[in-house]
Amino acid sequence: MLTMLQTNIKNIYLKSALTLLYLLLCLIIFSIVLNIFYHSHLSKNLTRSVESIIKTSEYRQVILILSNSRNFQQISFQATNDVNSRFEVFPITKSSQFFSKTQSVNIYFDEDKTILLGKLNFTYAWANWSLYVLGFWILLVILSLIIIPNIKKKMQISFDNELKWQRAETMFDIASQVSHDIRSPLASLQILLTSLDHFPEEKRIMIRNAVNRINDISNHLLERSKVAKASIDKQPSPYCDKFELTLLSSLIDNLISEKRAQLQNIPHVVIEGDFNQGYGLFSLISPFEFKRVLSNLINNAAEALPASGSGGLIKISLEHSKAHIILKVQDNGKGIPDQILNKLGEKGVTFGKEGHPTSGSGLGFYHAKKTIEAAEGNIIVHSKEYVGTTIEIRLPKVDTPEWFMDKLFLYDDLHIIVLDDDLSIHGVWKNRLEGLHYLDRIAKMSCFTSGDDFKAFVQSSNISNSLFLIDYELLNQDKNGLDLIEDLALGSRAILVTSRFEEPLIRQRANRLAVKIIPKSMAGFIPIHFEQSGQKLDWILIDDDPLIRTTWEIHAKNKNQKCKTFSHPDNFFNEAHLFNFNTPIYVDSSLSHDLKGEFIAKEIFQLGFKNLYLSTGYSSDHFPKMEWIKEIVGKYPPI
Repeated sequence: MLTMLQTNIKNIYLKSALTLLYLLLCLIIFSIVLNIFYHSHLSKNLTRSVESIIKTSEYRQVILILSNSRNFQQISFQATNDVNSRFEVFPITKSSQFFSKTQSVNIYFDEDKTILLGKLNFTYAWANWSLYVLGFWILLVILSLIIIPNIKKKMQISFDNELKWQRAETMFDIASQVSHDIRSPLASLQILLTSLDHFPEEKRIMIRNAVNRINDISNHLLERSKVAKASIDKQPSPYCDKFELTLLSSLIDNLISEKRAQLQNIPHVVIEGDFNQGYGLFSLISPFEFKRVLSNLINNAAEALPASGSGGLIKISLEHSKAHIILKVQDNGKGIPDQILNKLGEKGVTFGKEGHPTSGSGLGFYHAKKTIEAAEGNIIVHSKEYVGTTIEIRLPKVDTPEWFMDKLFLYDDLHIIVLDDDLSIHGVWKNRLEGLHYLDRIAKMSCFTSGDDFKAFVQSSNISNSLFLIDYELLNQDKNGLDLIEDLALGSRAILVTSRFEEPLIRQRANRLAVKIIPKSMAGFIPIHFEQSGQKLDWILIDDDPLIRTTWEIHAKNKNQKCKTFSHPDNFFNEAHLFNFNTPIYVDSSLSHDLKGEFIAKEIFQLGFKNLYLSTGYSSDHFPKMEWIKEIVGKYPPI
């Protein structure tokens, strides 16, 4: 690549030199042609003036006019048919004949140009304008000598940036791959950690620390590579105050990894994360500002721990109430006195950093309080001297986005099919089901590492009662998980399990295919609900009107019918794999958010359901023929 740069620079110098020489040649030719045209035109005009004056017999005026013409080296007159009568009227300059040209113009006595008096011979230097051209060209050369080094410098900078970008791109690809390779066995190890009660405590601590360190390496490597690539790509920095819908467990897990790496040389500090109750918790926050706040709180907790010895613990946990997400940062440090505790959050109030090298100004907790309040949350501090401190952050809980799978529903006739190129993720799902005693209750579990084998199996099998858990990245294979889902038309029966869940393009494509996503690192925490295959229902209703749903439910109870109602199509699609394809499904024509029931019914039909009814107050004449709709019915519940 360096050779290419040197070649390009040489080409620029060569092209510049050739261009300047070509320009000089063109300018000289143009100046000569223009010079000849100008003097020819001027000599004719002077001759016409002389003719006019001769007719008035003002011969002295002729001499005066010709004498004032400074554009010629010499002007001479030659009488008709008398070559010896030539005489100089006005010799202005003498120059080499090689660079001179003579223009002869006839002079007539009469208007009809029949009586020839003689000729006026105008001699001029045809190349004298070339000197001006040469001066202009030399000026261009000087400017080029100034500009070309700047171009060379810009090319060098562009080359350096390109080289950095390629290196960053390579590092990002390697980091992504390494992180992907680490996360699958890591998820398996994290599940196994919960079943090591029979191990001695010392060994359990050693294994837990090793797993945490692997997790740190994975998160830190990927995070650093993302930041480096974003800065070189000149993409918007991740450090901005834009509010985004953020999965808190993932953000906090990454931050914990960073803090462990920062504090690894302090042996008495242990940082733990507890996300058992934190799966699927989203909040509208500024990721950078929130990480900054949480980082400062962890730093404060570390500084509050004993300076020596062991047993220093910082625990970050996530839980939730009906309306709020509750994040706790707990430490078993020296605590905060009551008189200071009541003033925390005021500008300038600090505690516990008097002897610390990063002694604070009191702005850290003040900034934390303002940041959390900007996200419509609040921050509360509970502390007891010599016992420890708990900082509780409450944030508004928001609905999970459409792309996110918030829970898994299983039933006893279900065939679970896993596709992942890493065998350890197969073990994660197997351990989850074994831990919940579900593995012996489902019909079957099949696992594949090859996309081709998976595709052949699906095409040759009855998959009507199947749930697919599919990885996105399939290493060294022609197609990724979404490609296979689309090719096989698996739709909402498939769930994408990937560590690349944050990428917008993957989310958009999954949403278009009606596929939900589970972050791979959270596979060990997703809630799993087991339903009896008593889900053989008499009917299903999808209607946004709570009064209609209640009326139908009461009617079903009175008729001893088994039914299920949904207020939104997404809720149905989340559980669609639980229901028999022959179950009658009634869909309201006018759903909330301008959703049309007839189009929702078509999506349900494409999943394999056959008994679809459009429930509406309009007559059937109001709708076109729809082959996926069995019948258009009213708002009355089925008998």
